[in-house]
Amino acid sequence: MRTAPRWCGLVLLAVACSDTQGVSPDAIPGPELAAVRSALVCAAQTDPLFAPIGLFVLPYIDRATALVSPGGDTTRVSGIELDIRAVVDSMPVQVGLVGVLAWTGFDSLTQTVDTTVLLLGSSGELPIEDALAPSFSPAVPGEGSGVVIHSPTAESCELWAPRAGVLRVTSATFGSGTVLGADSLSLTLFRGTTGGDYAVTAKLVPDSSSTVTAAQAYPAGAQALKMRITGFSLP
Repeated sequence: MRTAPRWCGLVLLAVACSDTQGVSPDAIPGPELAAVRSALVCAAQTDPLFAPIGLFVLPYIDRATALVSPGGDTTRVSGIELDIRAVVDSMPVQVGLVGVLAWTGFDSLTQTVDTTVLLLGSSGELPIEDALAPSFSPAVPGEGSGVVIHSPTAESCELWAPRAGVLRVTSATFGSGTVLGADSLSLTLFRGTTGGDYAVTAKLVPDSSSTVTAAQAYPAGAQALKMRITGFSLP
Protein backbone atom coordinates (compact mmCIF):
# COMPACT_ATOMS: atom_id res chain seq x y z
CA MET A 1 0.00 0.00 0.00
CA ARG A 2 2.93 2.39 0.58
CA THR A 3 3.95 2.10 -3.09
CA ALA A 4 0.70 3.62 -4.34
CA PRO A 5 1.76 7.30 -4.52
CA ARG A 6 3.99 6.53 -7.54
CA TRP A 7 0.95 5.83 -9.70
CA CYS A 8 -1.75 7.82 -7.92
CA GLY A 9 -1.47 10.56 -10.52
CA LEU A 10 -2.70 8.18 -13.21
CA VAL A 11 -5.62 7.16 -11.03
CA LEU A 12 -6.64 10.71 -10.21
CA LEU A 13 -6.50 11.82 -13.83
CA ALA A 14 -9.03 9.19 -14.88
CA VAL A 15 -11.31 9.47 -11.87
CA ALA A 16 -11.67 13.24 -11.90
CA CYS A 17 -14.47 13.13 -14.52
CA SER A 18 -15.85 9.67 -13.80
CA ASP A 19 -19.36 10.46 -12.54
CA THR A 20 -21.61 10.12 -15.57
CA GLN A 21 -24.84 9.21 -13.77
CA GLY A 22 -26.17 12.71 -13.19
CA VAL A 23 -27.20 14.54 -10.04
CA SER A 24 -27.98 12.40 -7.00
CA PRO A 25 -30.27 13.46 -4.13
CA ASP A 26 -27.34 12.47 -1.88
CA ALA A 27 -24.86 14.65 -3.76
CA ILE A 28 -22.62 16.55 -1.34
CA PRO A 29 -23.01 20.35 -1.65
CA GLY A 30 -19.91 21.97 -3.14
CA PRO A 31 -18.72 23.99 -0.12
CA GLU A 32 -19.22 21.02 2.22
CA LEU A 33 -17.39 18.68 -0.14
CA ALA A 34 -14.50 21.17 -0.33
CA ALA A 35 -14.30 21.29 3.49
CA VAL A 36 -14.19 17.49 3.77
CA ARG A 37 -11.52 17.29 1.09
CA SER A 38 -9.46 19.93 2.91
CA ALA A 39 -9.62 17.85 6.10
CA LEU A 40 -8.48 14.71 4.27
CA VAL A 41 -5.67 16.53 2.46
CA CYS A 42 -4.46 17.97 5.76
CA ALA A 43 -4.50 14.51 7.35
CA ALA A 44 -2.70 12.95 4.38
CA GLN A 45 0.17 15.41 4.74
CA THR A 46 0.99 14.10 8.21
CA ASP A 47 -0.14 10.47 8.03
CA PRO A 48 2.03 8.52 5.54
CA LEU A 49 0.00 5.31 5.83
CA PHE A 50 -3.32 6.87 4.86
CA ALA A 51 -1.99 9.45 2.41
CA PRO A 52 -2.49 7.12 -0.61
CA ILE A 53 -6.02 6.28 0.53
CA GLY A 54 -6.78 9.96 0.95
CA LEU A 55 -5.69 10.54 -2.62
CA PHE A 56 -7.99 7.77 -3.83
CA VAL A 57 -10.96 8.98 -1.78
CA LEU A 58 -10.78 12.66 -2.67
CA PRO A 59 -11.73 12.47 -6.35
CA TYR A 60 -14.61 10.03 -6.30
CA ILE A 61 -16.50 10.44 -3.02
CA ASP A 62 -19.12 12.96 -4.09
CA ARG A 63 -22.23 11.34 -2.59
CA ALA A 64 -23.04 10.52 1.01
CA THR A 65 -26.13 9.50 2.94
CA ALA A 66 -27.33 12.01 5.54
CA LEU A 67 -28.24 10.38 8.86
CA VAL A 68 -30.03 12.59 11.39
CA SER A 69 -29.74 11.70 15.08
CA PRO A 70 -32.60 12.14 17.58
CA GLY A 71 -30.76 15.23 18.80
CA GLY A 72 -30.81 16.77 15.35
CA ASP A 73 -27.15 16.32 14.43
CA THR A 74 -26.48 15.22 10.86
CA THR A 75 -23.74 12.77 9.92
CA ARG A 76 -22.97 12.11 6.27
CA VAL A 77 -21.76 8.58 5.51
CA SER A 78 -20.20 7.05 2.42
CA GLY A 79 -18.97 3.48 2.13
CA ILE A 80 -15.68 2.62 0.44
CA GLU A 81 -14.40 -0.52 -1.22
CA LEU A 82 -11.00 -0.75 -2.93
CA ASP A 83 -9.77 -3.71 -4.96
CA ILE A 84 -6.23 -3.11 -6.21
CA ARG A 85 -4.50 -5.76 -8.32
CA ALA A 86 -1.62 -4.18 -10.15
CA VAL A 87 2.10 -4.30 -10.79
CA VAL A 88 4.17 -1.36 -9.60
CA ASP A 89 7.85 -1.21 -10.59
CA SER A 90 7.75 -4.93 -11.41
CA MET A 91 6.35 -5.73 -7.95
CA PRO A 92 2.83 -7.18 -7.63
CA VAL A 93 0.46 -5.17 -5.44
CA GLN A 94 -2.73 -6.80 -4.24
CA VAL A 95 -4.81 -4.92 -1.70
CA GLY A 96 -8.45 -5.29 -0.76
CA LEU A 97 -9.96 -2.71 1.58
CA VAL A 98 -13.38 -1.80 2.89
CA GLY A 99 -14.17 1.27 4.87
CA VAL A 100 -16.28 4.27 5.63
CA LEU A 101 -15.88 8.02 5.32
CA ALA A 102 -18.15 10.02 7.61
CA TRP A 103 -18.31 13.56 8.91
CA THR A 104 -20.43 15.86 11.01
CA GLY A 105 -20.49 19.53 11.94
CA PHE A 106 -20.04 21.38 8.66
CA ASP A 107 -19.80 25.13 9.31
CA SER A 108 -20.66 27.19 6.23
CA LEU A 109 -19.14 30.34 7.74
CA THR A 110 -15.70 28.92 8.53
CA GLN A 111 -15.80 26.35 5.70
CA THR A 112 -14.72 23.61 8.12
CA VAL A 113 -15.95 20.22 9.29
CA ASP A 114 -15.88 19.59 13.02
CA THR A 115 -15.22 15.84 12.81
CA THR A 116 -14.20 13.68 9.87
CA VAL A 117 -13.79 9.91 10.29
CA LEU A 118 -11.97 7.66 7.82
CA LEU A 119 -11.89 3.98 8.80
CA LEU A 120 -10.48 1.10 6.77
CA GLY A 121 -10.35 -2.66 7.21
CA SER A 122 -9.53 -5.78 5.25
CA SER A 123 -12.04 -6.90 2.65
CA GLY A 124 -13.41 -10.44 2.49
CA GLU A 125 -16.63 -12.35 2.79
CA LEU A 126 -19.46 -10.55 4.53
CA PRO A 127 -20.10 -9.88 7.29
CA ILE A 128 -16.82 -8.12 8.09
CA GLU A 129 -15.98 -7.13 11.65
CA ASP A 130 -12.56 -5.51 12.07
CA ALA A 131 -11.11 -4.38 15.38
CA LEU A 132 -9.62 -0.89 15.19
CA ALA A 133 -6.07 -0.07 16.30
CA PRO A 134 -3.44 2.60 15.54
CA SER A 135 -2.22 0.57 12.54
CA PHE A 136 -3.12 -2.59 10.64
CA SER A 137 -2.11 -4.93 7.84
CA PRO A 138 -4.61 -5.13 4.95
CA ALA A 139 -3.59 -8.77 4.46
CA VAL A 140 -4.75 -9.78 7.94
CA PRO A 141 -8.52 -10.34 8.33
CA GLY A 142 -10.07 -8.78 11.39
CA GLU A 143 -7.74 -5.78 11.56
CA GLY A 144 -8.63 -2.19 10.84
CA SER A 145 -7.47 1.34 11.51
CA GLY A 146 -8.12 4.89 10.42
CA VAL A 147 -8.03 8.48 11.51
CA VAL A 148 -10.36 10.97 13.19
CA ILE A 149 -9.84 14.55 12.03
CA HIS A 150 -10.85 17.84 13.62
CA SER A 151 -10.48 21.00 11.53
CA PRO A 152 -10.09 24.15 13.68
CA THR A 153 -9.62 26.15 10.47
CA ALA A 154 -9.82 25.41 6.77
CA GLU A 155 -6.01 25.19 6.64
CA SER A 156 -5.29 23.17 9.81
CA CYS A 157 -6.25 19.86 11.40
CA GLU A 158 -5.82 17.77 14.52
CA LEU A 159 -5.59 13.99 14.21
CA TRP A 160 -6.62 11.16 16.52
CA ALA A 161 -5.48 7.54 15.99
CA PRO A 162 -7.79 4.64 16.94
CA ARG A 163 -7.09 2.84 20.20
CA ALA A 164 -10.27 0.76 20.28
CA GLY A 165 -13.45 0.17 18.36
CA VAL A 166 -14.87 -1.82 15.49
CA LEU A 167 -15.77 -1.40 11.82
CA ARG A 168 -18.57 -3.65 10.58
CA VAL A 169 -19.77 -4.19 7.03
CA THR A 170 -22.89 -6.35 6.89
CA SER A 171 -24.08 -5.79 3.33
CA ALA A 172 -22.82 -4.43 0.02
CA THR A 173 -24.68 -3.99 -3.27
CA PHE A 174 -23.17 -2.37 -6.33
CA GLY A 175 -24.45 -1.74 -9.84
CA SER A 176 -22.67 -2.23 -13.13
CA GLY A 177 -19.24 -0.69 -13.34
CA THR A 178 -17.88 2.18 -15.40
CA VAL A 179 -14.55 1.23 -16.96
CA LEU A 180 -11.90 3.91 -17.22
CA GLY A 181 -8.32 3.86 -18.40
CA ALA A 182 -5.14 5.58 -17.34
CA ASP A 183 -2.17 4.57 -19.48
CA SER A 184 -1.56 0.91 -18.62
CA LEU A 185 -3.93 0.88 -15.64
CA SER A 186 -7.59 -0.13 -15.85
CA LEU A 187 -10.07 1.34 -13.38
CA THR A 188 -13.65 0.27 -12.86
CA LEU A 189 -15.99 2.28 -10.63
CA PHE A 190 -19.19 0.83 -9.14
CA ARG A 191 -21.83 2.85 -7.29
CA GLY A 192 -24.07 1.21 -4.73
CA THR A 193 -24.77 0.94 -1.01
CA THR A 194 -23.18 -0.65 2.03
CA GLY A 195 -24.75 -1.44 5.37
CA GLY A 196 -22.96 -1.63 8.70
CA ASP A 197 -21.78 0.42 11.62
CA TYR A 198 -18.67 1.70 13.35
CA ALA A 199 -17.55 2.84 16.77
CA VAL A 200 -14.11 4.27 17.42
CA THR A 201 -12.22 5.59 20.42
CA ALA A 202 -9.13 7.51 19.31
CA LYS A 203 -6.25 9.32 20.97
CA LEU A 204 -4.72 12.63 19.90
CA VAL A 205 -1.55 12.34 17.80
CA PRO A 206 1.13 12.43 19.12
CA ASP A 207 0.21 10.31 22.14
CA SER A 208 -1.70 12.20 24.80
CA SER A 209 -4.49 11.63 27.28
CA SER A 210 -6.97 13.44 25.03
CA THR A 211 -9.46 11.03 23.45
CA VAL A 212 -12.49 11.31 21.19
CA THR A 213 -15.25 8.87 20.34
CA ALA A 214 -17.43 8.56 17.27
CA ALA A 215 -20.07 6.03 16.25
CA GLN A 216 -22.72 5.58 13.60
CA ALA A 217 -25.00 2.79 12.38
CA TYR A 218 -26.39 2.51 8.86
CA PRO A 219 -27.92 -0.99 8.66
CA ALA A 220 -30.37 0.02 5.92
CA GLY A 221 -27.48 1.07 3.69
CA ALA A 222 -25.51 4.20 2.87
CA GLN A 223 -24.16 5.53 -0.41
CA ALA A 224 -20.98 3.70 -1.39
CA LEU A 225 -18.45 3.49 -4.17
CA LYS A 226 -16.20 0.62 -5.16
CA MET A 227 -12.98 1.09 -7.12
CA ARG A 228 -11.22 -1.78 -8.89
CA ILE A 229 -7.72 -1.13 -10.20
CA THR A 230 -5.87 -3.65 -12.36
CA GLY A 231 -2.91 -3.51 -14.71
CA PHE A 232 0.65 -2.28 -14.77
CA SER A 233 2.12 1.04 -13.78
CA LEU A 234 4.74 2.80 -15.83
CA PRO A 235 8.31 2.54 -14.50
